[in-house]
Amino acid sequence: MKTSIKQIVAYIFSALILFQGCTVYKSVASLDEAYKSGTKVKIETYDNQTLKFNRLEFENGNYIGVKESYKDDAFNQAKKDIIKIPVNVNDVDKVKIKDKTMSTILPFAIPVVLFAALLIGVALGGGVGVGGF
Repeated sequence: MKTSIKQIVAYIFSALILFQGCTVYKSVASLDEAYKSGTKVKIETYDNQTLKFNRLEFENGNYIGVKESYKDDAFNQAKKDIIKIPVNVNDVDKVKIKDKTMSTILPFAIPVVLFAALLIGVALGGGVGVGGF
């Protein structure tokens, strides 16, 4: 089965989509460690809710989760909204912080491995053979 240019272009675009960022989290012991890290935080509560924050702040003896969102105004200017949500320490089951190393490596490693497997498959004469092409 021959591999067409359209198929190769489709696989290249698919790999580019996989290069989109993802966040990998690692477990830590406490909210204090998450606060000191200054990175993205994921908190799981005892009632199975997952709270995601850009960072944690500590104000007046309480932990505050900070979310940042961007919205376009009437003139298509990006406007940053900062939302602060108090975190109830008694409800926290697990605390996870962003793993900077893995969050950097994985978006590149996965597409590279997939692209290498595709090239090996084509080089061995097996063609692509996906979806009846």
